Amino acid sequence: MICTSSRPFSCLDFDQRRAYFGGGVSDQSVRNYCGTIDWGHTTAIARTGPYCPEAIALVVSLLSNDACAELSIACPLLCDQRPIIAALLDLAIEIGALQYRTLIVNRELANPELLSLLRDSDLTRSDCDTVEINLAAGHSRTAAC
Repeated sequence: MICTSSRPFSCLDFDQRRAYFGGGVSDQSVRNYCGTIDWGHTTAIARTGPYCPEAIALVVSLLSNDACAELSIACPLLCDQRPIIAALLDLAIEIGALQYRTLIVNRELANPELLSLLRDSDLTRSDCDTVEINLAAGHSRTAAC
């Protein structure tokens, strides 16, 4: 599911919200958070399972550089997250490549499985704070497990 509304956030349960936002948050807090998002520069990609949302990725345009966007992925499930994160990363790369040359991941805030997948990719370049995914080099399945 790809959307540009607050729907993926509002359907997260308490534990999923805590995992994504770093603490338990109310419906009102989620609405307030979504109200601050510039949906004209943000793409939300959600993966849902049979019972609940499994993961969400946000691709946010960096207003200072229109060739770059920031990527964040959250997966609150207590299971093997690698295939879920890998599928969502592939979608984010395919969608991001339509508009951007680079996706940037903040190391400090990144899901450990995402960092592991990016470490194995030949399309990435890392420094202390970020990992850059080069979308101009092509977007073949970088996250394949």
